[in-house]
Amino acid sequence: MYTLEEIQKVTFRPDVGQCAVGLKFILERFIELQPTAFMMVGPGPLHDFNLFKNLMPEGSLAMGIDYRVYLEWLAVPDLTSPYKLWLIPTGSDNPVSEERVSTILNGRKLDLLFIDGDHSEYFVQNDWDRYSKFVRPGGMVVFHDYNPTGNMDPEREGAAIVCAILAKQGYTIQQPPVSSIGTAYLYMP
Repeated sequence: MYTLEEIQKVTFRPDVGQCAVGLKFILERFIELQPTAFMMVGPGPLHDFNLFKNLMPEGSLAMGIDYRVYLEWLAVPDLTSPYKLWLIPTGSDNPVSEERVSTILNGRKLDLLFIDGDHSEYFVQNDWDRYSKFVRPGGMVVFHDYNPTGNMDPEREGAAIVCAILAKQGYTIQQPPVSSIGTAYLYMP
């Protein structure tokens, strides 16, 4: 498990879309949550997923949902590892994914939901609607590729649109001070 000091030494990979400043900021908030349950929609080849997983104590639960199955998934240790890992190879909009998450959690709540799958409005809204209910009060929801100015490819504007809707519903949307890719987050009431 990393400490805040160790996060400052983490090597980030801009070649896989990791924004060091924004991601370090979110990792610092993650440590403050003292997480034991984490889920990422769109973990892809597990770069960011592994950073979060490694911040959690042994016995913690880490889940990922992605319709794409990557070779990196084959190297993930089985359930006898110090972490309880679940990689769910279906689309996040598939009702089976939501049912699987509910079954795995078995009443437990997530400390962090990281939404980084398909960035269209449909999928970001779907991911919020399906999975935010599993986040505990005071837990964090992170939206990746957030740019409220609308200066993004239309296929990647979903986070900004959904965050604007959530702000109108009374959620406080926050951003790291500086982030080249753009990340927004909120704490669940």
